[in-house]
Amino acid sequence: MTNRATSARVARSARLHALVGELGDWSQGPGPLFRQLARSLAAGIERGAIAPTTRLPAERSLAAALSVSRGTAVAAYELLVADGVVERLRGSGTFVIG
Repeated sequence: MTNRATSARVARSARLHALVGELGDWSQGPGPLFRQLARSLAAGIERGAIAPTTRLPAERSLAAALSVSRGTAVAAYELLVADGVVERLRGSGTFVIG
């Protein structure tokens, strides 16, 4: 019998690694890291690499995968919310607006 909790965790991990791979060398360039991260995520959304209605990783997971502070990930997501690119649903996560 398959352990569903482990299967879900593996699927989330695979999606996280795919997203990190899509971001590429996101931290090169001018400005604070949170703005660079937000720009890179927005660019991925604009070119269709991150599809509408996609659930983005939790801030802690994204921060750990990118080796940045959780505050950097939170600030990047907040900037994307302010720009109308993503929406945050309390208790459900952060989603790309369709």
